[in-house]
Amino acid sequence: MFSAATSSSLLLLAGLTLFSGIQLGAQSKQEWKAPSRAKRKRSPLTPSPETIKAGKALYLSSCMVCHGTKGKGDGPAAAALKPKPRDLTDPAILKMSDGEIFWKVRTGKAPMPAFATALKSKQIWEIITFLRDLEHKRSGNKPIKVANPKAATHLVLVGYLDLLRTLKSKNWVAASRTQAKRFGKTMASLRITKVKNKKDQTYWLSTQKKLEQGARLLADPKNKNYIEGFQQI
Repeated sequence: MFSAATSSSLLLLAGLTLFSGIQLGAQSKQEWKAPSRAKRKRSPLTPSPETIKAGKALYLSSCMVCHGTKGKGDGPAAAALKPKPRDLTDPAILKMSDGEIFWKVRTGKAPMPAFATALKSKQIWEIITFLRDLEHKRSGNKPIKVANPKAATHLVLVGYLDLLRTLKSKNWVAASRTQAKRFGKTMASLRITKVKNKKDQTYWLSTQKKLEQGARLLADPKNKNYIEGFQQI
């Protein structure tokens, strides 16, 4: 007989399986879209060692038995399940916004139950925070290929806004330094693939170097003047 934790895992599995819009037992793909307002919703949690740790504990107790320790869909119970648990590292899932994932887990869609009562809102956000942390760690050493400086600039602005959101009053907190490290990794991984103009390529490489330097300043616990890092960026 399954334990309470395992039963919870199987319920969460049903939800996560539908993230890509594929229903359990269905023969064809059926698109399942979250409302625009839900897609735009941002997590109220700041990524930090504490929130990631809390999310990891929830993931291990509720999800790992099916999805495995790294979300690859290879947990201990996976072999007995049909269809197999989804690989949570699938780009179809990773490209969803946090708000979209949150909405789908809470709302549910047959045969997936609504998790509004099974999991507290904060617990769902913590699990999402942990999964995003796994995503960052996996992609840390892989080049992020974009077509042109415009696409790269978009990623820069997204990362920059994340940094601003973690800035609290005049304090550059530990959570902000963690976010700055991620920003630095993203900047270092960017590769422009379709710029043939040497002048544009040189300009981008110079800009990229400044972004990395600014992120390093922000991530350095010895640096008390975070404004210097922002100025560099």
